[in-house]
Amino acid sequence: MAYLSAHPDIRQKLRADVHMDMVGGDPFKNKSVLHVTETPWSLPTFITDIGDIFAEAIRDAAAVYAADGSQKDAAIIEDRNGASGTRNAFFVDETPYAEGSDHDDYDSSTIAVPALYLRDWPDIYIHTDHDTLEQIDATKLRRVALLGAAAGYSFATLDAAQSSVALPLLASRALERLARGFERAQALALDTQLEPAEAWYEARNLISQMLKREQAGLRSLVLFTHSEPPELAMGLDALTGQAAHLTRWIDRLAEQRGVHGAAPGPPWRGNPDGARVPVRVGDFGPLTYQNDDVLLDRLGAERVAKIKLLESDSSSLLKAQERGAIYAYEIVNFIDGKRTVAEIRDAVAAEFGPIAVDVVADYLRACEDAKIVALK
Repeated sequence: MAYLSAHPDIRQKLRADVHMDMVGGDPFKNKSVLHVTETPWSLPTFITDIGDIFAEAIRDAAAVYAADGSQKDAAIIEDRNGASGTRNAFFVDETPYAEGSDHDDYDSSTIAVPALYLRDWPDIYIHTDHDTLEQIDATKLRRVALLGAAAGYSFATLDAAQSSVALPLLASRALERLARGFERAQALALDTQLEPAEAWYEARNLISQMLKREQAGLRSLVLFTHSEPPELAMGLDALTGQAAHLTRWIDRLAEQRGVHGAAPGPPWRGNPDGARVPVRVGDFGPLTYQNDDVLLDRLGAERVAKIKLLESDSSSLLKAQERGAIYAYEIVNFIDGKRTVAEIRDAVAAEFGPIAVDVVADYLRACEDAKIVALK
């Protein structure tokens, strides 16, 4: 963060980041799975899809090779210089944003360079004296190296001519994610811990925020390639239509719980804090991650202990999730000088789960006390 803040010319040239942390671990020694990790919802992008497409291609070829020994070249085997050339499958998946490595800085709204974050987890030997090359599967390491290199090459060479070919593929993946996300929306609509009208709002909000995210992900490609092919409008329309259908299903579930009307009211309605707009005072990265804690440094332990978001008992939902720090990361990322506190609340509620607007407002007031933001 310090380097990029001191060199804005370099920061402005950055377009994508390929970040690897603890990759290549033998799945049968380390119990590890390679995760292609999405960017946070505050930074929607096509970048993750590109990495995931390569990961899927390697995984599928590796599965064939593991089964019958064919497709060795496509499976990417490391048997050079005496390496064992293991016949292991390639255990890889795509996961939501997870914190804890250098991608946090790139994905933060100050730098806003989308990271293709590749990580092994779990890793039972991380940060121990058994974290040695003996735990590495050379074949898996070569596969990850190829995945990163191929993705990086794609990012470097994507141009306007390719965007019309890439967009339909990316749109189809976006539609698939939106459809999968309906399961979360349905669970919210039926959540008995929420009042029926509140559950209706949260479920609708989730679909609305997912739609914004997926449409922004498609737009990120045309911004990246400086193009605007007709396929963009087609993809955006398809997402809008699918979201409308999913919303109607949510409305039917709400009716079954006894709530009716054109649209549910937000749980923050009437809260004056919800209408305030946080504005950045200066550049900053993650505030409460890894070895630095900006709020602790500026406010002291006594004041930080009173921040509701970071208290384990501030909310039954937060306590169950124990995700106060990741909420804090995204609350700050969503500050753009335009979104209200309520709009930021809705964004993080969709991404991580319902949260009270007063908890978000309280955290932002602490940021204001630390002279990180100003509340208008």
